[in-house]
Amino acid sequence: MSAPRLTDSPLGIQRIWKRIDERVRFGIKPGLQRMERLLELLNNPERQFRVIHVAGTNGKGTLCTFVEQGLRQAGLRTGLYTSPHLLSPLERILVDGQPLDELALAVAWHRLEPLIDQVQPSYFELLTALALLAFRNAGVELAVVECGLGGRWDATNVLNSELAVLTSVGLDHTAILGDSLAAIARDKAGIARPACPFLLGELEAEARDAALEVADSRGAVAVTPEEDHPLLRDQPADGGGRVCITDGDLAMELDHPSRGALFAAGMALRILRRLPEARFLREGIHLRPAPLPGRFQVLHNAPPLVLDVAHNPAAITLLAKDLNQHWPNTRWTLIFAAMADKDYRTILRILAPRVASMRPLVLSHARLASPEDLLEAGRAAGIRCGRPLGRAGLAARRLDTPHEPTLVCGSFLTVAAWLGANDRNLPPGL
Repeated sequence: MSAPRLTDSPLGIQRIWKRIDERVRFGIKPGLQRMERLLELLNNPERQFRVIHVAGTNGKGTLCTFVEQGLRQAGLRTGLYTSPHLLSPLERILVDGQPLDELALAVAWHRLEPLIDQVQPSYFELLTALALLAFRNAGVELAVVECGLGGRWDATNVLNSELAVLTSVGLDHTAILGDSLAAIARDKAGIARPACPFLLGELEAEARDAALEVADSRGAVAVTPEEDHPLLRDQPADGGGRVCITDGDLAMELDHPSRGALFAAGMALRILRRLPEARFLREGIHLRPAPLPGRFQVLHNAPPLVLDVAHNPAAITLLAKDLNQHWPNTRWTLIFAAMADKDYRTILRILAPRVASMRPLVLSHARLASPEDLLEAGRAAGIRCGRPLGRAGLAARRLDTPHEPTLVCGSFLTVAAWLGANDRNLPPGL
C-alpha cells in the first residue's frame, strides 16, 4: 500500500480529525480486546519501542512532559502521548517534542483508517493506536504514555512498560472507577508490570495500601516516596522564584513553580534516575523543563491573569494554595465552567474565600454543567455571581488587559476556550 501525498489525496489534516471526532459519540468502551485487535492488525507497533506508563488522578501530563524532556536531553528519540488537548489533537502526540507533521499524520492514518469499521474503536482507542503507529514510523526509542482514564481497562494498558507510575489518587470519575480511594487506586495500579518498577506518588494511606496490594499481586516492584532517595530542594533567597530539585547528581530547575510542578519535578527525577540513560544527565547538568499551557499559567502579572485546568477538588485545593502563596490576600474574578459530572459545588466552596465574583462561561458542549446550575452552586458557596459570559464577552476579555485579578479554571474546556478554541474544536475533555 503506497503512502498518501497530501497534495493529491483527500486525507487532509482536517478530514482526518473530523473522522476521528466521529468516534466521540461511541463514548467510553471498557475492555482491552478492541485495542489488542487493532494493534495486532497493525503488526503491533507498540513492541518496537520502550515505554514509561503513567496513571493518576492529577499531575500526569506535567510529569510525562518533564520526563520526556529529560529523556530527550539524554539523547533519546522520544515519543510523548498525553490527553486531553487544549487547542489541537496534535498536542497529544509528540515526537522529539514536536507535533506530528501532516505527512507523518497522513501516513499513519492511511494505514489505520481501513481498520475502523472492522474493529469499531472508541475515540481514545483510535487516537492511542494512531500515536503508537506514528511512534514506530518515526523510530521512537522510548515513549512516555499517559493513561486516559483509570489504568486497568484503559486503552494504553496494552503496553509492556519497563516502568509504571501512579502519581496521585483522588475522587474523580467515581461512576466508572469506584467511589472510594481504595477502589480508584486498585484500578489505576492495574498498569503495574511483573518485575518492573512501579513508582508511587504521595498517596493517602487507603490508596497507598490498595495500590501496594495490586502491585504485589502482579509481581511489580513497588517503590513509595519514603523508600526512595530523599529529594533536596534549594530556593536561593535571591533566586527570583527559581527552585532547584535535586536527586543525587540529577537536578531540575523551575521558575515560580506551582505545587503540581514541584511534585512533577521530583517524580521525574525519581523516574530518570532508574533508567540507563541517566548517566548522560549527570555531570552537573540541570534540566529546565518548559511549563505546560493551562497548568498554573500566568498570562499577565499586574493584575494577575491565571489559567489552570484543575477540575476536581484535589487539584483545586492545590491551586487555591498556590494562589494564596503567590498572591496572598488577593480576591479573584473567576471565569468558570465545569463538566456536569464533576463535583463543581465542592470546587466552588474551596475557591469561595478567594473569589470576589464569578462569571460562568457559556460553551456549546453536551457534557458541561449549565450556567444556571453553576450560578446556583456559586451563590450557595457565598460567591457573588455575575451574568454568564458568552463567546463575544469572552473574546473581548481575552483581547483586553485584565482590570482585576482573573482566574480561569474548572476544566480543560474552560482554558481551551480562553486560549481561543471555538466550540467545534473544543476537546471532548475533562
